[in-house]
Amino acid sequence: MLRYSFNFACDYQTGTASATSSIVYNPDKKATVFSWESGGVGKTSILTVGASSLKANNVIGISDGDHADTTNATVNLANSISRNQTGITAGQTHFVLPDGSISTTAGDPSVSVGTGISTTELIIEG
Repeated sequence: MLRYSFNFACDYQTGTASATSSIVYNPDKKATVFSWESGGVGKTSILTVGASSLKANNVIGISDGDHADTTNATVNLANSISRNQTGITAGQTHFVLPDGSISTTAGDPSVSVGTGISTTELIIEG
């Protein structure tokens, strides 16, 4: 665990600054814990950066390739064919994993995205 201390913090809910605070990062949980004192009351906030928001109902399609956060991408929607993929198995159902990758093994949650029709093409579910 990494621990950082600093001499000033802000309660993000009230905007109140305090004099005593610390940050602890837990790499096993991939979480950062902020703690501080405000008006004699101890406060704690946990931040998990990079946590997946994957749910069965929030996948609309697959991008046409790798893209940086600041670039535009074409997204293949339901009932279309996503081409130029890698690692696709023809005839198998493919799933979106919490890290955004695609696999023939379901993750948690199980989110089916389509069926492989070749090693590079996937029919997106409708």
